[in-house]
This record gives sequence, C-alpha cells and structure tokens, in this order.
Amino acid sequence: MTYQIILRYIRGIASEEETKAVMKWAHSDEGNMKELKDLQHLHDTLLWHESRESELQEESSAQPKVLLVYLRRFVAAACIVAVSLLASWLYFRKDGAGSYRDNPVSVSVPDGQQVYFVLPDSTKVWAEPGSRISFPVRPVNGSRLLSLDGEAFFDVHHSEKYPFIVNTNQYRIKVTGTEFRVRAYSHSPEWEVALLRGSVEIVSKDEDHTVYRLKPNMRAMMRNGRLTVDTISNPNNYQCYEGIICFDNNTLEEIFNRLSHYYGVKFNVSDKHILSDRYTGKFRIRDGISHIMHTLQLGSRFTYHVYEEDRTVSVY
Repeated sequence: MTYQIILRYIRGIASEEETKAVMKWAHSDEGNMKELKDLQHLHDTLLWHESRESELQEESSAQPKVLLVYLRRFVAAACIVAVSLLASWLYFRKDGAGSYRDNPVSVSVPDGQQVYFVLPDSTKVWAEPGSRISFPVRPVNGSRLLSLDGEAFFDVHHSEKYPFIVNTNQYRIKVTGTEFRVRAYSHSPEWEVALLRGSVEIVSKDEDHTVYRLKPNMRAMMRNGRLTVDTISNPNNYQCYEGIICFDNNTLEEIFNRLSHYYGVKFNVSDKHILSDRYTGKFRIRDGISHIMHTLQLGSRFTYHVYEEDRTVSVY
C-alpha cells in the first residue's frame, strides 16, 4: 500500500477502489490499522493547528502580545486532546461500507483541559474541563441535536431549516444561530444558560413547551430549585474561552463548585462562613488548582491544602 493512496484516503479524495484497498489493507493487520490511525491523527493535528494559528494571527492586532503567546501555547496543548475527536470523526465518515455514517461522535474533556472543535454544520464549540458531549454527524429528525453534560460555549451556524438543540439534564435549549454559554453538569443542581447574540428558547423536557425566550445579554439560571431570568452585567465574562476561567462577583461556594468540575477534585470546607465571600477575576486553566487557590487565599481568610493522591482540597 503506497502512502500516496493512504494520504488521498485521509484527505477524503480517494476513489471508491482506493478506499476499498486502504480498508482491506488496514483490516488485514493490527499494525496496519494502528499506522493508519496514527497518520490520521498527524494529518488532522496539522490541519487543526494551522487553522487555529491563522485565526489567532488575524486577531493578534487587537490583543496583547503576552496573551497571544499564551493562546498559541494553549493551542499546541489542546490540539492533542482535540485530535482524537477529529480522527474519530474521519473514521465514522470514511468506513468502506458506510455503516458507521450515522453513529454519534462522543467527546470527553479531561480534567484541567479545554477542547475547541467545529461540528459538521460549522458550529464552533469550546468545551470546558470535565464536560461530555455527543452529537450525530448530520441532522436527525429535522434538528441538529447535541447532548451536553458539563459546560461549553457555542457559536452556532445559522440555519432556519435545522434548529440547533442542546439537550441537558434539566432543559433543552433551542436556537437557529447564536452565541451562548451553557453550564449543566448532571451531578450538580446548578444550571445556567447565558445568551450573547441571537435568541434561544428554553424548552421543558417533560412537557415539551417553551419555558423562556431569552434576548441578548440575558441569562437563565437555577436558584433554590427555580429557574430565574436576569440581565448579564458583564457579557465579556461569558465569552471566556481559550483556556480562561472567568469569575464575576461569584461567591467562594460557586467558585469551588466550578473548580470541582474543572479539575475533578472534592472540596472539604471546615469554616462555612467563608463560602459567602465574593470574587471577580480571571485564571488560566493550565496554571492548575494550586495556583488559583493561592491567589484566592490572598484576599480571604482561609488556608488550604491540596491532596493530589485522593484529589481533595481541604479548606480551613
């Protein structure tokens, strides 16, 4: 099998005869299959890295140089995580018999990482640490349905014909083209959607009726078991991506909950009074939880210890 034919297959321009030949070669030996997947990973990594570098260069004139350097470093790290998604995507699409074409693609984001990817409909997604996302490679029953357990920022490609639906543990979010952030972890009572552009409908999962229609710069969130709607005071904090965590007048309890999701740790807090203290600021995910806790400690009245062995943080 020549590498020219394999490359044509990976790029999606191989003939039907060449595709069958590649699949026969790959399935004939485990080593061949591993080599094919490795080449797919390398090819997708280079394409993804080049596209993100191009976007960053276009935006560089409006951003500080220090931040741009950080973003480029983050792209190189996140690329390792994102490539598994892209390679799987290619695998589902290019099966010789086409039997995997409608299988959903699943993405699990590791603790302390963030994944950026583009859906088949050109919708952009920034998924936060600890999140799980699944989606089909093409619309199903007239909708672009995506399931989310976690937190993600969406820049949805507009389509009147195929509404984009985010399915979460408590509500469904229906849009046609918009920018919004969703926080919906299945193991947490917290639930929030913040709309920055366009419009969204929050739909009840049980009765299938619209609960709220949000306008730009509005958010809906669960408070004491009830869904409430208010205005976003600082929209920029909901546009935090590229490895940045944003807090805007959040209580320490809310911050600990976020960090628990992001880094896969459990907080043990002795003095509950400190949980009402509020903070505003931004952190880089890659700096780690110890750095964030040290910074928070400078403006509060607690001490802490991070136990790496059992993934717990004691605060006292």
